[in-house]
Amino acid sequence: MQQKFKAHRLLTNGNTNIALIDKLNITDTEDKLLVECRADVRKYLKEGFQQLRSNASIKFQEFEDDIRNLNPKFWTQGSYAYKTMNDPATNPPQQIDLDDGVYFPMALLDGKPLAVKNKLLKLIKLILTELADNKGWGVSEKTTCLRLEVNSRVHIDVPVYAIPEQKYVMLKAAMESRNNFADSSSDLEFMYLDPDEVHLARWDNDDWIKSDPKELHEWFISKTKLHGKRFLRRVCRYMKAWRDHQWDKGGPSSITLMVVVAKVFDDNLMINKKEFASDCEALLAIANELPAIFNTEIKNPIADDEIIFPRDINQIEVEAIRQKVAEFSNSINSLCYSQTEQQVVNEFMRIFGSRLPNKPEWVERYTVGDVVRNSPHVTSTASTAFKEEHRSG
Repeated sequence: MQQKFKAHRLLTNGNTNIALIDKLNITDTEDKLLVECRADVRKYLKEGFQQLRSNASIKFQEFEDDIRNLNPKFWTQGSYAYKTMNDPATNPPQQIDLDDGVYFPMALLDGKPLAVKNKLLKLIKLILTELADNKGWGVSEKTTCLRLEVNSRVHIDVPVYAIPEQKYVMLKAAMESRNNFADSSSDLEFMYLDPDEVHLARWDNDDWIKSDPKELHEWFISKTKLHGKRFLRRVCRYMKAWRDHQWDKGGPSSITLMVVVAKVFDDNLMINKKEFASDCEALLAIANELPAIFNTEIKNPIADDEIIFPRDINQIEVEAIRQKVAEFSNSINSLCYSQTEQQVVNEFMRIFGSRLPNKPEWVERYTVGDVVRNSPHVTSTASTAFKEEHRSG
């Protein structure tokens, strides 16, 4: 090939132009709505349990003392906390969601929460249904959370956790003695709890299951610090944009894509002793590794016995995902053989959809010599077609 292309400006180009990453952002109005809804949920739950403890409301009289004395704490998790949230590609059915976990310090017996889980969930649903009725929201039970449908584009998920009361009291006292204690509604942000002592309530059966979302959150934050906070997050968001363009519903989970992207970044750093030079170079490396990664099991990085792909899907869905992954790999690599700037744009739009700007003038050419001098070992020569001389962002 006589010419190569640099297409990073289509993906991200600072504040000068509207690139793909800009089109993935939710609006300030909807971001504000999410924060306001989260505040409403927390307010209603705190006030509901206060009324329960004070016997101020007859609607709570059926609940026993082990629930009556609980005091909710909160911690936001998921894409909003990771800062990898995207605006939906297709709405409906895709939506913007915020996951706000509610945590209850409580007594444990043999490592299991003592509170009657079903009655606790009943109470939470009772409180939040009142909020939903006042706001005109919908309410539905999911396997691991209560979902509040704010409108056709936005929902709030509320998973419920039990944490050991004695450990919580000790940590709180230690933090207060160091003058390092946050508002009591969100103090979990600053606390470390043994992951084996955090239990998630399932809404579809009687089980509490061990599950600590802070573990995965801390793992991801460590990866953003290693590889560049904005850089790694951007590439994760590109992969979610690819998924949302290819599937209205389903496809690889956001956590799976996040884990895969981090793995490719780790592999590159280990082999080449340097970070990717650009978003395009990272995407090309991901395209080359993705089929092999998805042809085997993908595991939770903080729980090696937990498989996150394939998970809760049948074999037909597994093969469909693998087929789409192969198509993604082929499409990205076909960009290396494009003859014109418009062909580069067209292929990128097939991958990411119309949110990618149709701006062939943002695609630049440079010589094969430039590519060879800067080619990383982890990717093939052909797959370095879009490499720029220095990392963007």
